[in-house]
Amino acid sequence: MLSVVINMQCLCQGTIFLWLFWPSFNSAAAVGEGQYRAVINTYFSLAACAVVTFAMSALVRKGKFDMVIKFLKREPGISKAPPFL
Repeated sequence: MLSVVINMQCLCQGTIFLWLFWPSFNSAAAVGEGQYRAVINTYFSLAACAVVTFAMSALVRKGKFDMVIKFLKREPGISKAPPFL
């Protein structure tokens, strides 16, 4: 169970890292005004992806938002963890 908690912490830290630094990395090749537009467009696309993910989660879970997707959770009858956990 401890490995699942550590994996979730790494997942959250990686998400925060990408939200903070991906727009600047994405706009590194642009010049001048294009850099600002690239950063803003990247943040808008990240936000749109988050909103769609929340909406799809609520749709699939019948109105309930769940931060952990079903296939990442361990089922009670399964003793072996999936290889990515």
